[in-house]
Amino acid sequence: MKLLNFCTYSCERGFCSLKQELNIFLDFTLTYGAPGKYPYGDEFTVNRRDTRSAKPDFMDAVKILIDDTRLRRVLQHLLVAKVDYAKNTTRYTDIPKGEVQRCFERLFEMGLVDIYSNTSIKRRDAKLKRSAEVHKHHTYYQINRLGVRVVNAITPEALARFIEPDILTLLCGSTPPGVTDEKIEKLVNLGLMDKRRRVTELGKRVWTIAVKDHRIRCGAI
Repeated sequence: MKLLNFCTYSCERGFCSLKQELNIFLDFTLTYGAPGKYPYGDEFTVNRRDTRSAKPDFMDAVKILIDDTRLRRVLQHLLVAKVDYAKNTTRYTDIPKGEVQRCFERLFEMGLVDIYSNTSIKRRDAKLKRSAEVHKHHTYYQINRLGVRVVNAITPEALARFIEPDILTLLCGSTPPGVTDEKIEKLVNLGLMDKRRRVTELGKRVWTIAVKDHRIRCGAI
């Protein structure tokens, strides 16, 4: 079965039985999709799961990205760029290069991005590249299927569920005394308020869901 020749796992006595190969193939397919088919370029290197420690589960990953503005912005950037490196990501996110690199490393640990290990980058894989193909001089990161799922799971429902009620209450339209700029900034970074502290359309949707689910209580906006 040529389809199973990609198997590089060590098996007992140095070879895999047909049953073991089938189990490995099914495990690989469920985790990464069918071999040779990848939505962000045909050439890529799969990072084995045992190289990543303490990966959060899916909903924990969503919560982490909601709480961490920089992680979320870097992953959302990769959703557009598909493949990129730290310095170029800084240009689009205004996050310092060192912080971007730490975000990439954290996202890799969480299993949301892979390291793109080809020797060259093609524009079909890196959408923000101007040249048709360039040689790689940096460490490039590539969003994977799980990363796409997590980004797409940051919906108004998820925001209403995971943002702290005392912060959601600020969407009621009045700012109570003692509110820190940090809480306002979080709503601004999430796109729920603009810089003039006005509730956005997304903020109104999140507010409606939070009120309906009895997460907060206040009058109409």
